[in-house]
Amino acid sequence: MIYETSMPADYGVLRNYFMNKYSDGSIRVMYVAGFPWFELHDKLVADGWQCVVTSPHTVTQEKCNKMKNDRVDSRLLAKNNENGDCHS
Repeated sequence: MIYETSMPADYGVLRNYFMNKYSDGSIRVMYVAGFPWFELHDKLVADGWQCVVTSPHTVTQEKCNKMKNDRVDSRLLAKNNENGDCHS
């Protein structure tokens, strides 16, 4: 299942969100690699969550979709994550 939310770019906020909203389920996070974001990967894994960091060119996209912004990209990543279409 895919959920959307907005929050500050602060790991403590993300961690608390996961702990409060999904304490009884498994979490798998996917994001596109960029400097210095492997620190986020390390924190997520240390807290016991799965994390996939993928390169931008491996994210599959529908050819008819011409829009590009953070919301569209995050939905695309979530779909690919759910379908297993991207790899670390």
